[in-house]
Amino acid sequence: MDVTFDEWCEQLQAVEATAAYRRAPRQHHKPMPQPPTPVHRLADRESKVQSRLPQLLERARYTVLTHRSACPACQSGGRCAAGRELEIRLGETQASCEIVREQVERQERRTARQQATPSVRAAQWAEHGGEAVEKANNLCSERRSGSLSEFRSPQLPLTPRDDKAHE
Repeated sequence: MDVTFDEWCEQLQAVEATAAYRRAPRQHHKPMPQPPTPVHRLADRESKVQSRLPQLLERARYTVLTHRSACPACQSGGRCAAGRELEIRLGETQASCEIVREQVERQERRTARQQATPSVRAAQWAEHGGEAVEKANNLCSERRSGSLSEFRSPQLPLTPRDDKAHE
């Protein structure tokens, strides 16, 4: 209780320094990263890009025409740096549209070809199937020893040709 003002200030500074040291620093929470697009929605994303390409192409054409009509260097038959850059970007956009169109056509042809021709495996099963085979498979009858089943023919050898070589 009997403390001078100077001693009280020193004690207060000592207590504040230790208290500040003991306090936890302020936490700054970072936002969670956005999860990647699920696989089943990737095709939808590509279709959105394809639907924007014609708009971008039209916009690039309009920009080039607007620049040509406003630029004195481009009107005189030459090309300024900005006009050249716009024409390069227009060409890149046209190439992108052409690539996408070719990819869509290729995918359509592939889909049409797959739908038009039955699968090879299904055709093979159809060759060897039928009601006769189905009835024979479902038949539950005893067979005599030495008899041929419906699935074998008399030309099928049941014994080896050369017994000595087989031994």
